[in-house]
Amino acid sequence: MKAVQIVKPNELRIIDMPKPEIDEHNNVLIKVKASGICGSDVGIYHGTNAAATYPRVIGHEIVSAR
Repeated sequence: MKAVQIVKPNELRIIDMPKPEIDEHNNVLIKVKASGICGSDVGIYHGTNAAATYPRVIGHEIVSAR
């Protein structure tokens, strides 16, 4: 699957990640249609989010398919 990864402040790349698998801790898998970028993601990109570690995959505002 594709993901947006912030490598370090002001540097991002589109990467391929393995598709998550269902297991005893992650027992729901949804199909994502779109993902938004929120204010904390913008702060991570600009390096102004003090809680951010790098590299980091962003985009947690999701829209699922039916």
